[in-house]
Amino acid sequence: MAINIINIDKLEKAVEETVGTDGSKMVTIYSKDGLRVLHYFEHTVPQYSKGISAAIAMEDELKIKHPEEWAAVSEYIGPSAGGLKDRWTPELGIIDADALCAADKKVKTRDGRLVSVYSPRVAAVMKYIMKTTPQVTISKKSAKILEAGLARKYPGLF
Repeated sequence: MAINIINIDKLEKAVEETVGTDGSKMVTIYSKDGLRVLHYFEHTVPQYSKGISAAIAMEDELKIKHPEEWAAVSEYIGPSAGGLKDRWTPELGIIDADALCAADKKVKTRDGRLVSVYSPRVAAVMKYIMKTTPQVTISKKSAKILEAGLARKYPGLF
């Protein structure tokens, strides 16, 4: 595995664009497959948050796929508040066919395929990757990371 050398100037710019006063701490993702899983849990888990669950799945996947970038951003931003993971990562039991059909129906609409992830770390890592990788867009890369994270956690729904 090759070790990436972190470009400090681009890291600082990505973090400033994310956590600065005018920065966006959010990534909006368009993903039919990812949202199918998130909508399923929205139908089966009371008070479920797609955005928080998507952020957790992306954080977990970024730690695996981009560990150097994740560590550099985390070190630069500082410690996270944490504490949400247990509540927002439900276990997959027996699949509820009605909820799965409802999720399938929801992702057939454009709005049903969008989720906003509010996570300064995820946003900063994604912006850094965009700045350092030619021809990478945040939306496509974010969708792939979200889908990989959800597929790893819930293979029965993919």
